[in-house]
Order: sequence, then C-alpha cells, then structure tokens
Amino acid sequence: MPLTRNAQPVTRNPLRYATCGIVLVLSMAAFYLLFLRLFSQVHYVNAVKFQRDGSLGLAAETFKKAGAYQPRDAKIWFKLGDVHFNMAKNESSPRKAFFYASRAKEFYLRAARKNPLDAETAYGLARTESRLERLHRRLHPEGKNTPYQPLPYFERALQLRPAGVNYHFGLARYHFRNGQKEALSRTVRSMVRIYPPAYHYLKKTLIWSPPVKNAVQQGLVDAIQAGTSLGSAHRIMSEILAEDKDGGSALVHFKRALALEGGDISPRENIHLGRLYLQNRQAKDAEFHFIEGLHSSRSFENTFDDISRIYRNARQADDYYRFYQTASRGRGFSAKMHVTAARTLFDMRAYDRAKRIFTDLNQESPSAQAYYGLARIAEREKNWDAMELNAQKATVLEPSNMTYRRMFYVLLKRL
Repeated sequence: MPLTRNAQPVTRNPLRYATCGIVLVLSMAAFYLLFLRLFSQVHYVNAVKFQRDGSLGLAAETFKKAGAYQPRDAKIWFKLGDVHFNMAKNESSPRKAFFYASRAKEFYLRAARKNPLDAETAYGLARTESRLERLHRRLHPEGKNTPYQPLPYFERALQLRPAGVNYHFGLARYHFRNGQKEALSRTVRSMVRIYPPAYHYLKKTLIWSPPVKNAVQQGLVDAIQAGTSLGSAHRIMSEILAEDKDGGSALVHFKRALALEGGDISPRENIHLGRLYLQNRQAKDAEFHFIEGLHSSRSFENTFDDISRIYRNARQADDYYRFYQTASRGRGFSAKMHVTAARTLFDMRAYDRAKRIFTDLNQESPSAQAYYGLARIAEREKNWDAMELNAQKATVLEPSNMTYRRMFYVLLKRL
C-alpha cells in the first residue's frame, strides 16, 4: 500500500526500552526480596508459637527455616540461641545439655556479628558461657582449667546496658557460684543503686548473707545520694534497720519516704509507723498512729488483730492496755475484739487485766469464749474451783465445742 503524503515513519527509542527493562528487573528483584521476607516472617511467627507452647525442637527447626530466607536477620539467630539455651537447661544428660549449649553459643555469636550493639545477645552469650563452664566441669572433673569465660560477656552486656537489672542479677549469681565474695558485693551494690527494690528479690535467694546485706545498704545509700527512687530507697532502708532493731533510724527513713511520696497516710502506713514508734519506745506516738490506722481501716477487726499481734510481740502489756482502752471507746468495737484484747493480755501474762475484760463481757452478755478465757486464767493461777466453774459454764453455753469439754473432763479427772 503506498504511503500517503502526511504519514511519518515509526521511530524506535532504545533509551525508552532500556528504562522499561531496568524498571522491570528492579520490580522483580523487589518482589523477590519481599517474597523472601514474607516467607521468613511466616516461619518466624510459627516458631514463636512453638516456643511459647514448649515445643522447642519444632521451634528450632522452624526458626532455621526463617533464617534460610533471611540469613542477615540477627533477631532470628538470637531466637535460635534462646531455644537451644532452654533445651540445654531442660536436658538432664550433661553431654546432651553441653551439645545444646554449644549450639546456643554458635547462634548467639552469629546474632552478635549481625548486630554487635544488642545487649540481649551479649547477655545470652554470658549465661550460655556460664552454663558451658559448669557443664564442662561436670564432664571433666579432673581438669583444673576451663576454656569458657563468661565474665567478658557479662561485662559487655552491662557496657551496652548499664542499668540492666537482670544482667546484674546474672552476674551476681555467677560471682556467688564461683565464691567471688568481693565481686558479688560490688555487683549487688551497683544493682541496688540502680534499682533499690532489687533488695526484695535478693533476700529470697541463696545469695543473701550478711555481706550481701551490707552491700545492699551501701547501694541504698548510693541511691539516696544520687536521688534514685528515693521513696523506695528510704522505705527499704527503714525495713532493714527495723530488722536490726534500730527503731530510731528506721523511723527517720520511713518518715522521709512518706514525705517524699506525699498524699494521705494509708491505714497500713499508720500501723507501720505505730510499730516503729513502739520499737523506739515512743508509746504515745505509737498509740496515736495505731488509732489512726484502726479507725481509717476498712477491716476493723482484722486491723485490730494485727495491732494486737504487734504489741504482743513487743511484750508491752501496759502500753497495749492503754491502747485498748482508747480504741474500745470508739464505735464499732465488737465483742470479738474484746476477746482478742483479753487473749493478747493473757499471752503477755497480764492476767488481772485479761480477767477484767472477760468478766465485763460476761456481765453484758454471757459468752462461752469469755468463760473459757477465765478458766484458762484460773488454771495458770492454780485456782481449780474457779477453773471448774468457768469451764463448766463454757461447756453449757457451747456443748458441741470439744475444746471446752476436754478442759472440763481433764479437770474433773485431776480433781
């Protein structure tokens, strides 16, 4: 067909085709990378689920599949290290445990190469190296030296995260197991300076000892000077000093804690203040705070029981009787609380005062508990006639109570 006059020949632009080709290749590469990441994430999520369910073998295999798609992802190799560390911890055979721990170290090292600034990986290496050290000694008891050195890894973890409380705990346990007392004290002091409530955990572990307690106190002093968790630091210092029977210093620290925290003093805090004042032989101040705590408490009878127990442990019968007289004038003081007061005085051998309370109770309304209390007082005083009479009255009021019946029968047999 002949060309018309206005028709133009079609020209091909090589640059346009090259650009389209490059875009297509880049798109395919991006899609491929996205595909790899997607498959890796699917395996990673499944592996985390297996790990959470305790299926560590399945978790390890699935994390490896995730790593095959994303070999540069440090998080995957860290999780593989965690899984193998737990497998070593759960294994009863030392040889198998050693194998799993060795694998854990390999994976942690691989994660560290991918992300050298990750503190969690450094701590994973520290605790794995510590386990390898212990297992090596079990497997080779004749050897004096071990090729495993956890300390540099602990130091690296703390260098990357100086305020890592868990890392301090791990290092403290390491020092304790190896009998490194001075290093243990330094670590504990540093840990308490950073986080004063660490004391509560330390006190429950095998690490706790007089030197560690001293290190805790030094750490608390450091925390107070640095202004770290001041309220908590003063409370804990008060608790330790109260245990050491230093009521005056304990009271100072507890009052500072309350001043720092502000707000109203709770019933529990009032009772603790009363305990400290009582320990410091300041009976009037103790009574004031006990009364405040009692009347602001939602559990009136239980709080009265707690206060009675404090006085009984302190063996201060006179002060307790004055507190009881003040408290009993308030509203809501039940017969049960009168019985508690009388029993507390009985335990402190203040028999005359206990007898007075039991007698007053019986005048208002005869009570088997009050008669039984009078019988016990008569027994201590070796007044067998009074004991027989009161035991009999208690048994008549509550004939099904075997405690009262047993006392009465034993007394009759003795007579």
